[in-house]
Amino acid sequence: MHEKASFAFWTTLILYVFTVFSVSYVGVYLTYICIPIIVLSGLIMKVTKPSREPESEFVRTIKTVSDIANTAMTAIDDGLTNLERATKEWSAQVKVNCEKEMNEINERRWEAWIQKKPRKSETSR
Repeated sequence: MHEKASFAFWTTLILYVFTVFSVSYVGVYLTYICIPIIVLSGLIMKVTKPSREPESEFVRTIKTVSDIANTAMTAIDDGLTNLERATKEWSAQVKVNCEKEMNEINERRWEAWIQKKPRKSETSR
């Protein structure tokens, strides 16, 4: 059915276009006949189009490898996202700990400096 509809479509289309461009006057009856034939045969040709040939073993293998690679890349991406989040959390905690440690060191230095500083009452003697 597809071959017959294809033959009718292409033959009618080619003859119609050739006639329109080569003849000085084309009556409306030619259009009334050709356009429905072109439309109907085109629809029949489209509907009865044969299915594709089954995929070869090579194509199936390539698709399988591609699916596995996509799954692996998704897992790697998820792992890197988790690692990045954990690294940011660890970095924030280290920053807080370092700030605490620096504050403690500065307090100890300040206390040591105050203790070493001579008092006015001791220096006035």
